[in-house]
Formats: sequence, structure tokens, C-alpha cells
Amino acid sequence: MDENNGIFSGLEEKRKQICEAAIKTFQEKNFSQATVSEIAAKAKVGKGTFYLYFDNKLALLDFLLEYGTKKLIEYVKSVVDTNGDPKKRLDQLIDAQLDFFNNYREFFSFFVREMWVHREGLEEQIYKLKEEYIVVIEDIIEEGREKGVFKNVDKETISSGLFGMISISSIHWIIFFDEYPRDNIKEDIKKVFLDGLLKK
Repeated sequence: MDENNGIFSGLEEKRKQICEAAIKTFQEKNFSQATVSEIAAKAKVGKGTFYLYFDNKLALLDFLLEYGTKKLIEYVKSVVDTNGDPKKRLDQLIDAQLDFFNNYREFFSFFVREMWVHREGLEEQIYKLKEEYIVVIEDIIEEGREKGVFKNVDKETISSGLFGMISISSIHWIIFFDEYPRDNIKEDIKKVFLDGLLKK
């Protein structure tokens, strides 16, 4: 399985081909420059087939961002122990998010770049990310505060900050270096983030 595109393995074949081709096309060109014709050609399907699955290029982009958010949530929730103590669960969440980004590097690079580009309709995608994933971090931090494990911090600020820290740290290595030192990134993020959050 291609580590970059295996994320689409659950889709029907033609939709999968289009999504894989779109990610590759958006890596070569930005979203505004890429065309439906280029994506269809790279997917080895006709433009008519493309339009059977997506109304237009923007609909494809929205699908990719929503799909990536869904897959991230599914993966993290499958790894994090819901019965663990808050520190352990946050530790597991950091591991899971880094592993997810590492497993699907090409998709993740596209995901982070496009998620923060100002565009009509983007607020809805960011809202979904917050409501469906960042809220998971918020719940862990809230529980940690209530149990006296974490400092009394604003859970929304800290949760979005952790997501951003992991994302930017990962994309820095993916873009600029051949080797992705996952374990080193994990150790450094946990040292800075968890040590700062935990009560002494």
C-alpha cells in the first residue's frame, strides 16, 4: 500500500483514483492553479466520470478536507484509552496524531496547507475540525483540570495550540527533510507541552 494514499483505501475505486490524483496534483500546483482536466487525466478517468463523483473542484476539495478530519478522528479514538488517566490519554493522543501524519505524509501536507487558506466555505471545515477533533483534546484537558492533574488553563486555547504544535512541527520535517524523526518530535513536544501543563 502506498503510505501516502492508503488513506483512501476504503473508497470505491473511481472515487479513490480521483482523490489520489487530486492530492498529487495539489502537491505539484496549488488548488487555484490545478484544473479538473489535470486531475481527471492523472486519475486516468474522463472529465465526465469526475463529475459523476464531484460537482466541481471545490466540492472535491471540501470532500478531501472533511474525509481527512474524519480519518484523523477515527484513528485517534481507536488509539486513546478512554478509561486512562488524563496525562496518559493526552500522551496517547500526541502519539496518535503524529503517527497519523507520518503514515499519510502526502495527504497530511495537503491537508494542513489547504485547511488554513482563506477561502469561502473554509470556516465550516475548520468548525468541523474543532467540533469533532479538537474537542477531544478539550475534554481530556478539562478532566485533567478537574482532577488536579493539569494547571488551570483555558482548554480551547491549549487544545488548538497542541493541534497546531503537532501539525506545524510535522509539516516542517515533511517539507524540509528526507527523514521524519517521529520519536524525537514526540519527545520534544511532550517535554514542552506536558511539562508545562502538568501541576508540579
